[in-house]
Amino acid sequence: MAGDSAGFGISLVNPATGNATVYSGVTATLDVTLTNGTGGAITLVSGGTPSTLTIFMPTFYDATALQAMKIALDGWTCAYDASQTALVLTFGGADGTQWSTGTSKQFSIANAATSAAPDASQSVQINPAGMQGAVPDQVLAPLILASQPQPGNASLVGVLDVSLESLGVVYVSPSDSDPLPNTLFLNLKNMASQALYSGTAQWTGSPTVTVRFVYGTVAGALAPNEKPPPGDKPVIGSAWNIKGGIQTQPLGWTSGNPDPTSSAPEPVWTFAPASTNLSILGPVDGADANVTLKFENVVSITIPGHTQMIVDFKNFMKDETTPYNEQVYVLDVVKQSPPPTRGIVEFSGSTPVVTVTDPAQAQSIALKWTMFEVPAVNIITGFPGVPAVPVAYPKFSPLGYGWKTMRVPPVPQSMPVTFTAQALDGAGNYLNSQQFTVFFESQFFHDQRDGKNYPTLLLPAQNKIWLAANLDYALGDSLVYGTPEATYGRLYTYAAAQNAIPPGWRIPTADDWNELFGLFTYAQLIAGGSSGFNAQLGGWYTGSYGDFLVRGYYWSTSPGQASTFLCATFSSVSSSVSVETSLVPAFATCVRLVQDI
Repeated sequence: MAGDSAGFGISLVNPATGNATVYSGVTATLDVTLTNGTGGAITLVSGGTPSTLTIFMPTFYDATALQAMKIALDGWTCAYDASQTALVLTFGGADGTQWSTGTSKQFSIANAATSAAPDASQSVQINPAGMQGAVPDQVLAPLILASQPQPGNASLVGVLDVSLESLGVVYVSPSDSDPLPNTLFLNLKNMASQALYSGTAQWTGSPTVTVRFVYGTVAGALAPNEKPPPGDKPVIGSAWNIKGGIQTQPLGWTSGNPDPTSSAPEPVWTFAPASTNLSILGPVDGADANVTLKFENVVSITIPGHTQMIVDFKNFMKDETTPYNEQVYVLDVVKQSPPPTRGIVEFSGSTPVVTVTDPAQAQSIALKWTMFEVPAVNIITGFPGVPAVPVAYPKFSPLGYGWKTMRVPPVPQSMPVTFTAQALDGAGNYLNSQQFTVFFESQFFHDQRDGKNYPTLLLPAQNKIWLAANLDYALGDSLVYGTPEATYGRLYTYAAAQNAIPPGWRIPTADDWNELFGLFTYAQLIAGGSSGFNAQLGGWYTGSYGDFLVRGYYWSTSPGQASTFLCATFSSVSSSVSVETSLVPAFATCVRLVQDI
């Protein structure tokens, strides 16, 4: 993850985990990138006092572990320095070698191994020396030691999205006499089609989210963590002043703040689902999929640069018997100088793309903005039927935050809708404005024959669009099986299905079905699955109804045996999909359609 000091940046990644996390008992290779972003060249020398990079690893690597580590970098030599308990890279190239601005030095630290207990509170520190240019004394990047993933456990990777709103921007304060309090918003979103905890019994253990920052006074740190003397409050700019809480909690979460009078060496914030919160986070398509945590009174009196927030998830369960492995997320926090003028400094929304599956449904867009010395804001859009919304702040602070959910009438087709946040002074005079555009992507088919709307599934790599609901066009020889009809559609004989096809669509071939089955599993394709295909178990009709809620059958145009056609089958009994069943055309099944694009 990135750290930055006076334009000099560091990135540290374990390729095996994809972030700055290593596992206890597992030998790792750490990829390090140092970037000269100072705006000028850095001059390297080898004569006299040579240029060096002294690398201080976290203390969970002892001296023996450090001596086993290897670093190879062209033009540099690596040695272990026992006096500093550090690795030292020494430049051995030609005197006067230029390290141009905008370029990087990349190397890997091999054989990084430890069996120490998990530790999420340490960093790698690199001290450059003997270089001419705007080089900092040190740069920092966190390195987290976590427990090994256990076989059979579930993984939060790909399930839980963890992100900072507003790009994690913090405005640094000029001095402690002019503090600029920031608020950071951390969003946790379940990306799965089922709840984060899908068990029916109450989860066990103590699922906990802990949050910490990189501490210190350099640009690579957020703020110092020095404790105040007994009885005193933390000084302005201390990380102990940051207050954590819950911004939104549809299902119930609790928060805990660090106590500067405790024996804890550094502040750590804790968050946990309430005991009444069975799901923890709801499915991705529901209103309970997110929880937003907030960190108020963030005052950083440091140099602008990049620092990090470390978010650690422990003791979470997928169901009654399956734990999630511990997962650590390292998020970039960008420290910037405060804006030079008053106005909106950032304006964004909950999502830049909204999928529309029902042209009759209005859409809600959650907007958020950051402002500097602003007493009033107007939110406007040119979309018909959406009035401007004024928001006033009679007791505004230098750095403020605003929220508004805008209601957009039904969107008839794919189109962009732009929202504008206008900042006004106390007299109503214009200060500045920023815009945020939402693209409404229509994923539905409107059948002009009867006015019904069907959601669709776009597969751009396959150049196909599928109906994501069963055909429900009424013909005299079609049958209804199951209620509501809008969910299960109608059953058609093969001939009736041919007569029910709207222009531009067709019944899938066996190849179409097999292509779809190669992309998604039964669980992903069935109603409620993550693919959005929403296959229904609508059964069939053969003189009497059968298999309702047990299997779903869908016609294919491909012939099977003599006088039969193949049928795609979704079986709840075996949780499988296939295109093997041959049916005589007089049988009636559900129908899905496909369109080539």
